[in-house]
Amino acid sequence: RAGAERDGEREAERSEKGNDQIGQEIENTEETENTENRTEGERRISRKERVREDILALAFSTAYALSGFTLAYNWNLMWMDVLYLTPLAALFLERLLDKKGRLGGAPAYYFTLSLCILSNYYLSLMLCVFLALWAGRLTLSRPRRAKRLFTFLILSVLAAGTAGVFLYPEYLALSGTKFMGVSFPNTVKLYFSVLEELSR
Repeated sequence: RAGAERDGEREAERSEKGNDQIGQEIENTEETENTENRTEGERRISRKERVREDILALAFSTAYALSGFTLAYNWNLMWMDVLYLTPLAALFLERLLDKKGRLGGAPAYYFTLSLCILSNYYLSLMLCVFLALWAGRLTLSRPRRAKRLFTFLILSVLAAGTAGVFLYPEYLALSGTKFMGVSFPNTVKLYFSVLEELSR
């Protein structure tokens, strides 16, 4: 009898363990299915987001390329260089702050900004203001980018210094012309009739 009772207890334990294993396998299967469903849903969402970003990128890039400034000054190539390089400068700035690429986008940003300043220092001044504002916007969206702001500042100063090697002789050449003596007027003066201009 004692042996039969032991055998019965063993069988009961085996049966309970088997049921537990089956229950665990069922739970694991359900978790796997749920994970696969979530993964598939996330893939669909990421695809939709990617398509949405591509459409927005196409729309804004087309608007930039066909802007009023481009259409008005396309015949004057000296104004086009910085306009074409601005998207690259913004892209390399973002890579610099995100530390993407082998060198974190630093060389590409430095050379692009240097080329912009060399091409046209007048528009490059506006570009530098834009890059400072864009760096602030990127940092607000991801605060961890703040660690790379000092690198952005140093590279911008180096780019300006590199271009200054060529711009300084130009400044010396222009300093001998009559344009250097032009000063901002102290009084407000109208050089045309407002009524005549409105009647045109």
